[in-house]
Amino acid sequence: MAFTSLHRIKRDDRHFVLDTETCFCFECDGISWDVLAHYPHTPANHIVHLLEGQHPAAEVEEVIGELEWLRSTQ
Repeated sequence: MAFTSLHRIKRDDRHFVLDTETCFCFECDGISWDVLAHYPHTPANHIVHLLEGQHPAAEVEEVIGELEWLRSTQ
């Protein structure tokens, strides 16, 4: 995924992310939603710090790792 034009969409209690460059759309959980508010333009360690009161650091780091993996497969 080229994360240059991500759009986050919330409908009822569901979270969706759309990459308009690749037409890739996916539903995500709350922690991924929160991470994607900052990713990829904010350094990973700063995202962990920003979300420390909302999510465990290990889970935030896991989400960032999964996003990095997705970016590397494109």
